[in-house]
Amino acid sequence: MKTNLFTLSGRINEVPFKKRTSDVIKTLLELKPDFVQCDTYITLSRGAGKDKITTERKLNLTQGKQVFLDENVREVFVNNLLVEFA
Repeated sequence: MKTNLFTLSGRINEVPFKKRTSDVIKTLLELKPDFVQCDTYITLSRGAGKDKITTERKLNLTQGKQVFLDENVREVFVNNLLVEFA
């Protein structure tokens, strides 16, 4: 069985990150800051070259806090990102 491998990148508290993962929710939890200070940018991509699919989201301060604090909000956020790859 082939595993879907994604590239999760962006900025949290103006600190850039880039991770390769098959579990987006687990990776977001690993990147969770002690507190969110400013807008959060998340980019999720899969594939390479002309087959590359990318989706981006900008979260304001309140939305960014909710993604890291509330399990339900986080799950909905990740599912909305993954819908681009269906």
